[in-house]
Amino acid sequence: MTTTTNPKAPKRFFAGISGIKSGVANIIDAGKTFKTLGPSQVKDEIQIAKHELKTKGIAVGKGAAFFGVAAVFGLFLIIALVAAAILGLGTVMPYWASALIFALIFLIVLAICALV
Repeated sequence: MTTTTNPKAPKRFFAGISGIKSGVANIIDAGKTFKTLGPSQVKDEIQIAKHELKTKGIAVGKGAAFFGVAAVFGLFLIIALVAAAILGLGTVMPYWASALIFALIFLIVLAICALV
């Protein structure tokens, strides 16, 4: 059994070490770059998030305002319908009696909702 020695083996070994050294140097350079750019990147991301939340908050506020206006007009509609029902029932009986009947109906609904 004969072994042959390759005279290029030491060069490959040192080339491997050189490659490792350059890889470590690249990692160190990347760390330095991250150290300098990292905080500014985080600040920029926070500013972007604030801007997005502000935009979304404005949109939600507008939607809530329109919903509030719609709710007020919905209440006006209910009031008008109750008044029309009282006046319609007033053709059969006195107005005070029809108003009293609707008040009793609302009281019954209120009691049911309160007990549930």
